Amino acid sequence: METEPKLKVIVCSRTRSRLAECPVWDGRRLLYLDLKEVAIIELRPGAPEVRHALALPAPLGGLCLLRDSGIAVCCRDGIFRIDPESLQIGGLLSGPDESFQTAPPNDAKVHPSGCLFIATADADQKAPTGRILVLLSQDQGLQRLSSGYTVGNGPAFSPDGGIAYVADSPKGVIHSYEWDADRRTLKNPKIFVPAGRTPGMPRIGGGCGRGNLECALWR
Repeated sequence: METEPKLKVIVCSRTRSRLAECPVWDGRRLLYLDLKEVAIIELRPGAPEVRHALALPAPLGGLCLLRDSGIAVCCRDGIFRIDPESLQIGGLLSGPDESFQTAPPNDAKVHPSGCLFIATADADQKAPTGRILVLLSQDQGLQRLSSGYTVGNGPAFSPDGGIAYVADSPKGVIHSYEWDADRRTLKNPKIFVPAGRTPGMPRIGGGCGRGNLECALWR
């Protein structure tokens, strides 16, 4: 009788963070965020970790790799490009949505087509002020897709990009939507997984590797 292989947990980072999130691998290093202390932590195999402080308001809310080897970071003041070498702010990709003042970005992922999905969260994590937005291109800016989230978390997509999944962590539910690329809307909302009284809170995945994000951000 075959048994499932045992999983081995390896500690790859020992840098202490107030809130470590959004790990990504760019083919040569692991990058992740300290959302509260506003920094990118860089870990290269065989090298000591380096913390790069960012001149952005806390909290950060999403770290994504771009096709041109750039990096995008989300926060209350908008979506910023991060220089891949210095890991410092390299410019503004999009100004903030007006809702960011009460519900700043909490997580973000690049869709297979190249657009950037952003999930926001109520600042107090109590009211349903969070939204799902999409950044189609730098010229077109942010477009609102869905609302009513307390903490929008872990956006993810089916392999063909036709289905989008977003968790509302405090509510204990993962929603699914059909992505209408022509109309640029989310339709046919469904409850994909009701977590109910299970331990913990739903959050789809812990980050995306470069293989999932090697696509054009701007179309």
